[in-house]
Amino acid sequence: MNWIKNFSVFIVALFSAALIAEGVLSYFKPVNLRNDPKWVADGYTRGHYKPNQKIVGSVGHNVLNPYPRDEFAEYSLNKYGYRGENWDINYSNNIAFFGGSSTFSFHDNDDRAWPFVTTTCLKEVDNINYQNLNFSHPGYSSFDAPHLLLQKGAYFKIDWLITYHLWNDIKFIKALVNDPDFLFNTQPAVSTTSLKSIILDLGIFPNLLGNMNVVYKRFLKSSQESFYDNDIGRKILKEDVELGIARIKRNYLALIKLSPPDRNFLFVKQGLLLDRDNDSFDSEIRFDAIGLTKRQFLSAQEKYYSMLDEIALEYPNVHVFNADEVIPKDLEMYEDHVHLNVKAQNLLGKGVCEHLLKIK
Repeated sequence: MNWIKNFSVFIVALFSAALIAEGVLSYFKPVNLRNDPKWVADGYTRGHYKPNQKIVGSVGHNVLNPYPRDEFAEYSLNKYGYRGENWDINYSNNIAFFGGSSTFSFHDNDDRAWPFVTTTCLKEVDNINYQNLNFSHPGYSSFDAPHLLLQKGAYFKIDWLITYHLWNDIKFIKALVNDPDFLFNTQPAVSTTSLKSIILDLGIFPNLLGNMNVVYKRFLKSSQESFYDNDIGRKILKEDVELGIARIKRNYLALIKLSPPDRNFLFVKQGLLLDRDNDSFDSEIRFDAIGLTKRQFLSAQEKYYSMLDEIALEYPNVHVFNADEVIPKDLEMYEDHVHLNVKAQNLLGKGVCEHLLKIK
């Protein structure tokens, strides 16, 4: 029975060491690792977060950013599994936001996330109290938007439909090159139970796990951004990019055609840290996730933005706002290649608000 005794001593010693390390790190080097939100399948490609979960943020998506958040976010999802208070289906004035993680703003409380900054600004300046329908979720793209509008948005009277897409859309180019039938075979997103998820749910050793995550990312420089991270066996060609942009355009046109004629649209050109004339932050850009070189991506970005402009010229109720020109390209604004820091959230939210007021 000595092995039982030895094993017990080992477990106690390991737990004690972890407890001591957590105490020391929480004092000298606090780096909390966020909790693990649960996804549920809802009959459409990506799924959504389980309703009424409590979300606890951390320093952000990039633990190595020199401008970490001073305060960690802590908020609850509504009964639909989205950000904000429970929505009123009968409310008369609504703005719907469609985007991915940069619009969901995982690591910021509601009052700092740019969609909420926008609606708050409109209330203060124009005295219109819009209900904020933030239909965004990490991983969402324009490929999700039409289905989302039909499945959930159709229950609301939406005055403005605002999109904030680019990065997640461009990743589909690589996915479609690898598998032309990718869109027909994608599985719903659901949560899986792992040792990491159990520990995060229990809320134990948050600083120890956070610092381990810092070390991992600093030395291995590896992170799986999504299931698009696969080898396609060849370089992506100009024709692949053009085909991808053409498919993306269909998503935007679908949003328009599925909407009543009096609905207004604002297609926001998503801001990125990537700078055409400066290579300083190129190491922050996940070119491996999209399968494009810098030159190729800049070309795809230009084609994407031009596509939005073309749609706006064709439809008088469609407007465009260029966030990429508004947000300075600096790590104080971007925590990584695409996710926004608090200063950029405020800048974007107020910029969109002012643009909407000019249109009116």
